[in-house]
Amino acid sequence: MYMDESDLVRKAQEGDVEAFEALVGVYKARVYSVACQIAGNRDDAEDICQESFIKLYRNIRAYSSNHKFTTWLFRLVTNTAVDHLRKQKKSRRLPVEAGLPDRSQASDSDLKLTLDRILKKVSPKQRMAFVLRDLQGFPLCEVAQILGCSGVTARVHLHKARTRIRESLETEI
Repeated sequence: MYMDESDLVRKAQEGDVEAFEALVGVYKARVYSVACQIAGNRDDAEDICQESFIKLYRNIRAYSSNHKFTTWLFRLVTNTAVDHLRKQKKSRRLPVEAGLPDRSQASDSDLKLTLDRILKKVSPKQRMAFVLRDLQGFPLCEVAQILGCSGVTARVHLHKARTRIRESLETEI
């Protein structure tokens, strides 16, 4: 039997494990995609994804239908990603990656690696604004809600991210 998102959320809040698993099935790919784009690598993205769904399971009863579920979920995911990156930053230093091939030899995967590296140079809020708006297609008002800031502040984060990314791309490629 098909249930819409609100029914799945309501049942998961009541303790229905199958409904929760169905919610995970619906959002797993998108949560992983956001986590990967924020973290910049698959291993960390998998950890963030797993941590996010554990937090979702523990806190789903706190969700209120006054807000859009995806906005609430992706705020949880981005907060988890920021926490994960902070812990990681404290525990280790990442090696500097090798230079890029010249532009004539750059493949799509090289450009993706370049974007991932550049995204690590912008602030976490700027990175999340860019990922949520430009890579995931969230409306700016939802980006603001996910980031927990005003629409103006979200626009500023997005503008600064785009500017830094553009400048970095111009110098690297």
